[in-house]
Amino acid sequence: ANATNALERQLSTLKTSNDLNKQCTNDIAEARDALKLRSPYLSLYTIRTCYVELESLSYAASKADIATKGAEAFEQEWRQLAATLNDKEQKLPRIGLRQLPAVVIALADASQIQVNSYYQSGRVIALKGNIAEGLLNLGRATANLNFAFFCRGLRFPAPKSTMEFRSVVPEIKKLETAALRTYKSLEAGTQQAEF
Repeated sequence: ANATNALERQLSTLKTSNDLNKQCTNDIAEARDALKLRSPYLSLYTIRTCYVELESLSYAASKADIATKGAEAFEQEWRQLAATLNDKEQKLPRIGLRQLPAVVIALADASQIQVNSYYQSGRVIALKGNIAEGLLNLGRATANLNFAFFCRGLRFPAPKSTMEFRSVVPEIKKLETAALRTYKSLEAGTQQAEF
């Protein structure tokens, strides 16, 4: 709930495209609806894209002067960010992950795995002459790592009971029996071949 409020405030202060503004407004509303329905995992999934995009725009806006200074200034920012990202990644919470639901860990991992891709592509894009877009990708690297931190920092109550798994073999045998019965009831030849 706090994250959706923060995103809403950030959305109102950033210069965004109409499409992104509309998408984030919808995502925030859907995330809040999911929370009301006691579906925090869906809420978290829903706000991920908006979170990353707004954080990226915020980063790029804070570094706008680099675009005017040129490739050398970008290269310096790129190198400094490497140290920051590496340091922050080393500090990602690992203790207590057993208390986090698998879906939350998966969302954190999905964001974390994209950090290096965005970081490296930011430089490639900037070297091709689009420093502003390169900065946006550096922002996406930072935003994805921040989202991973956010997810791993969440706390959920312990499950009340463990899930019991049962064998699916009886259902598979029923399906197989029904399929064979249907197959045998068909005319030999084309109908059985089509089946």
